Amino acid sequence: MTFDQVEKLEHIRIYNRGDCCEHRLNNAIIELFNAEGDLLFSHNIGPATKVEDVYLGRVYNQVKQLKIRLNGRKILSLAEVDVFGPTNQPRVPDYARVLAYVPNLFTNFKCESTEVPSESLSPSTTPTLSLSPSIYKAIPSNVVLLRDDTPCISQVSPSNHPDRFKCFIEPVTSNSKPGGHNNDPVALVGRDGCIIVVQPATWAWSESAFIFQALESLDSINACFAIGTLITESGPAIRSATPSMAVGPATIPTAAPSMTIVPKDVVILQDDSACTSQVSPSNHSDRFKCFIEPTTPSSKPGGHNNDPVALVGRDGCIIVVQPATWAWAGNAFIFESTESLDSINACFAIGTLITESGPAAIPTAAPSMAVGLATIPTAAPSITIVPKDVVLLRDDSACISQVSPSNHPDRFKCFIEPTTPSSKPGGHNNDPVALVGRDGCIIVVQPVTWAWAGNAFIFESVESLDSINACFGIGTEITASLDAMASEAFIAN
Repeated sequence: MTFDQVEKLEHIRIYNRGDCCEHRLNNAIIELFNAEGDLLFSHNIGPATKVEDVYLGRVYNQVKQLKIRLNGRKILSLAEVDVFGPTNQPRVPDYARVLAYVPNLFTNFKCESTEVPSESLSPSTTPTLSLSPSIYKAIPSNVVLLRDDTPCISQVSPSNHPDRFKCFIEPVTSNSKPGGHNNDPVALVGRDGCIIVVQPATWAWSESAFIFQALESLDSINACFAIGTLITESGPAIRSATPSMAVGPATIPTAAPSMTIVPKDVVILQDDSACTSQVSPSNHSDRFKCFIEPTTPSSKPGGHNNDPVALVGRDGCIIVVQPATWAWAGNAFIFESTESLDSINACFAIGTLITESGPAAIPTAAPSMAVGLATIPTAAPSITIVPKDVVLLRDDSACISQVSPSNHPDRFKCFIEPTTPSSKPGGHNNDPVALVGRDGCIIVVQPVTWAWAGNAFIFESVESLDSINACFGIGTEITASLDAMASEAFIAN
């Protein structure tokens, strides 16, 4: 939708088709552009509803074009799109939904309620803007993927479908979404924090079966999605009532809290000195200080006893911390942790780039390989990650596509600020890696060279160039999402 002149937008309403194919609007991406073609706003609507209201959080004054699209080659269907400018009318609240967390999923309880509230299409008093990518909210809110007492099975060449897997679950609300096959990948967490990347077919077929495609073997899937395991999503969305600091193996790994993440303009690159402990500092709890290379100062989140965050250090090790300040005076990362100083210095070693992880089942100094069936790394694989001396900080130019380059498949090149050159891993069709870009969006790539000539990141991907430029935008630091590592990184054989 291209406007005759630049417009002011505050609110977009999308009407889904009512006759069929409602799922074709799932995970649609709304984008706003100015007259120069610069991206102003991007939002993934997630699972589609009959009427989708998107409040932009503020007024965008220079909108020339509105795009609604899907990632990949998929059919997009909708009925109507309405756009709204700013209004001075008082806003009234929408209806509210109360979520109750119970310790036992099968507890019988009753709720006394008043008359069912009706949904209003009027704007909320304080509408919130969510830029979370769909991978973080794929599992329907009324579906609990709790494995029953039977193993998962493989379905080879089922009627009209590609090969896929079926895992039986405890009875739950039936849900046939997203339907079809070759859907967007989702990273799921199973036993002991293991991760499997799947393409869901139906979340809860006949109330008792989770059906999906995956590149993993059946043995790997049964080891990770084992009997009695609660399968959850990986990523920054919080599905647990209260994230807790894990001091041992977690039965149900919790996702990383979205309240406390590394600020996008802060790079936590350890300098040439060791971390230190601060015992009983004035007005503070005991804590640690790691000195880092000069970066943008940040005193956030401030205080102490903040929400825990899982951070990745050398060779994929994970430490769970409670950050105090991300970059005190631009050269010190200060945090609380239950780990010892020795463990912290082993993981956050000199010269290490510290990045965010998702769920941390066990905060260990070094990832360990489980014995027996669980040949899946329990912490974070170190097979294909960004080299520790390479910083993928995008420069001020757009990524480009290279169609049929000499002796190579089609690929993409994103220019980065000067960093340590790295021609690894080389070749093409390498193991996929999930990378995190602007506002937590995730792109799965097959890296070709991490830092060609020290200024270009070259990779293959099934995403479009528009999607890549939206996620790996100018000035964005691209990091490895070890919690959403693509499935080839988990070796089961």
